[in-house]
Parts: sequence; structure tokens; C-alpha cells
Amino acid sequence: MRHYHHFHNPRAGLSLIEILASVTILTIGILGTIIAVMLGGIQVRRAKVADYSATCSRAALHQIQMADWQKPEAVDPVNTLRFAPGNPNDLRRVVDPYIVDPLAFWKYDGTLVSPDPYVFPSKRTSGNGLRRYPMTYYPNSVNWLNYDDTMSMFRASDDIRFEPPTDNPQGRPTTIGGNPVQSEGMFSWMYMVSPMVPSSHVNRLSFGTNDVRGCADPKYISSYEVSSIVFYGRVPPEGVNDPGERTVNATFSGSTGHLILSAQDIDDLDLSTIRWILLTGFSPDYAPWVNIDNPGRGVVVAKWYRVVGEGEITENQTGGYQRQVFVLGPAWNGTYDTNITAILCDDVVDVRTTIMPR
Repeated sequence: MRHYHHFHNPRAGLSLIEILASVTILTIGILGTIIAVMLGGIQVRRAKVADYSATCSRAALHQIQMADWQKPEAVDPVNTLRFAPGNPNDLRRVVDPYIVDPLAFWKYDGTLVSPDPYVFPSKRTSGNGLRRYPMTYYPNSVNWLNYDDTMSMFRASDDIRFEPPTDNPQGRPTTIGGNPVQSEGMFSWMYMVSPMVPSSHVNRLSFGTNDVRGCADPKYISSYEVSSIVFYGRVPPEGVNDPGERTVNATFSGSTGHLILSAQDIDDLDLSTIRWILLTGFSPDYAPWVNIDNPGRGVVVAKWYRVVGEGEITENQTGGYQRQVFVLGPAWNGTYDTNITAILCDDVVDVRTTIMPR
């Protein structure tokens, strides 16, 4: 007679604890994968912006030099650069930097901004701004670029959409291989021109009631320092006191890379969308001319700097606010006094500067 023995296997199934542990590990893995994909997408997006902005900036400089847009006559059809019309030597304020920003003169609905934004930046609570100009169709023309041509010339089309847009009024149609596509229209640009005139040819005298101190004959311009400024997702100012571009006071602290920004409005020191800072001041080579009747002024210096770090906002001794900022950029060739202004402009992602011939 045979006997069959039945052995009980205690590991025949999974316990509830083992199931919960497995589910937990699986969940952690899935969450880790999702986070990795999200972080990868952010890095890809940042790389895309950096790549396209550099491409746009280089293309802008090529366009400026090819079309001679660095010359004042490209944006000065009615002699607005003339500081003292009618003086014997026809001297002009050609030594000061200026901004060419046609997009600032148009709204997205195709109408002109009013009043004309001839001063950059729009919101000026301290210091002085720079002159801002639209673009004309050809040198010495009085006709501005219209809305469509402005959008076509000062918006980059490198950020191409590969899916049909449902509603993208800022996009711009183009073609690839005959097939219509559309760019996202997120990249746009303006540029700054700093005419370079030897100090020996800058006037220091006055002609009667015409104060032409700091002016020069345009023929003495030796070259131009030109900066292309690229934006990502910029909304141009639509009137006076637009906080998207503003001035604050600036002082150097110990080195040219360490700035202290100060303002009365705490919101003016918000740097969440600020990657570049434009510093303006006076050149020590052309010291401000001062007399009893007319205080005069010096020649403006303007340089762009990239923000690499910032401190917390704190209160200062004047009842306002201040913030430490660390920047990288060219050597500052202005005076190190209290006449330095920092211009903060939202959504600037790239600035490139070069010297162009006269």
C-alpha cells in the first residue's frame, strides 16, 4: 500500500506586504521617469532658446552691417540727431548711443503706439534713458517700415512650428520645400549703436544760445560699436511707464562685476525675467561741462552686461530698496560716480557686440 505525503509550501503566494512594497517601488520608478523626462524637456527648451537666440543675434549683426543700418541716416530722416540746429558748424549729438527698436512703435493689432516711444526705456524713475528710433525704408527716408515689414524684418523665423497652429497671431508664415509652415514668432530683436568719435573732435564750446557741448561733426565718426539685442517672448511696451523696461540706480561695489541696484519701488528690483543689464553713465574722457548759466552734461556711455547671480532684496538707508547683482561683460569705461543708471529690460536672452566701420 502506497502512502502519499502532502507537504504544505508556505511560499506558494504573495503576502499583502510584498505586494505593497512592489507597488511602491514601481511607483517610485514611474515618478522618477516622469521627472527625468520633464527635466530633460526643460533642458532641451533652454538649449533651443540659447541656440536660436545666438543664431538670431548673429544674423541681426550681419543684416545691420550689410544694409549699413549702423549709420545715423538709416534712422534719422528729419535730423532728430541734430542737437543744435542752425549752429555754424552743423554739429550734432552723434557721440551718444541710441536704440533702434521698430517693434516698440507698433501694437500687435497693427496700430501705432501713442505717444511715440522715442525714449528707451519706457519707465524712467531714475537717471536718463537713450533715444529710440523706428526704421525707415532707405537712408534719409521719412517713411517708417509699416507693421507687416517691421514684423518680417525684426522677428526671427528660426523657431519653426512642425504642427499646424490653431491660433498663433504672432507667428509668421514661411515655406520649406514649397510646403507652408509657420514660425512660433517668439524671437525678436533690436539694436544699439554707439558712434565712436575721437575726443579731440568733440566740441566743448557754446555758440551763443546754441549749447553744442558734447556735439561733433558726423564726418569725425571713426567707427560704430553695434550691439544686437535678442528677446524671447517679448511684449513691446504699449505706452509710458511700462514696467517691462525700466531704470534703477546702480553703483559699483569693489569690482566691475559687482553691482548694487537701488530703487524706491521694490517691484523694480524683480530680476526673475532679467538676464542682461544695460549700464549707462558718462565718459571720463568727456567730463560734464558745468557753468552757472547752463549746467551742461557729458557724453553718454552704454554697455550691456550678463547677469550671473543676484542677492536678496533688502531695505537701504534712504527708505528704498537695494539688491546685489553679479555681472559679466566688457570693462566699464564710464565714471564711477552716482551718475550710473541700470536699464532692466524683460526677456533679453542674448546680446552680441561688434565694431563696424564708418
